[in-house]
Amino acid sequence: GTYRLRLKAVPERGSSLRYTTDGSDPKLGGGIYDGEVQMPTGTRIILAVAENAGIYSRVERIDLPDAPGPIGDSGPAIDPARPAEWSARFMFGERRKAFAVLECLKRLGGQLGGARLNVQVQGDSTRFLELTHGPAVFRQPADIEAVAADLEAKLGAPEQPNLQLFAARLSFPTGRALLEAARELSIGIDTGEIRQ
Repeated sequence: GTYRLRLKAVPERGSSLRYTTDGSDPKLGGGIYDGEVQMPTGTRIILAVAENAGIYSRVERIDLPDAPGPIGDSGPAIDPARPAEWSARFMFGERRKAFAVLECLKRLGGQLGGARLNVQVQGDSTRFLELTHGPAVFRQPADIEAVAADLEAKLGAPEQPNLQLFAARLSFPTGRALLEAARELSIGIDTGEIRQ
């Protein structure tokens, strides 16, 4: 299998995105991002940058593990009965996806470690609130939902703000719950990411 790349600049209006898959600076010759892209086989690094009115974001680096295989029997050996922790760079850049992930974790008894929430007024990159938890701090999904609602209220946006959710680790009461979450969220699992 291969990875698919989906990027989003905030604010979206007037922004353009460029990326590279060979480690070179995307500002100098990266491909123009105009929608989800399948990464070439063997891609191990993605560098991406956003530009708006001549101002560039910092270059974001995404390191990819070996290409994901199909989820299921061919994945890493996970004991379905033992607790499991999944360490990866989780990013849910759209509000709907973030809340779908939280619902999935609530149902399966999962927790988020090293969670980061970013709430931003749509179209205004200068009006945002962000809360970051340390990598060893685990929170229940319901707690993250409450924090998101609190940040949104404090921001005082005239319309529903953008919300992004990041996590360094997901913890589950059983390996079975981890596998079910991976399947439901369509996220490939790399053997080195799981600790039981």
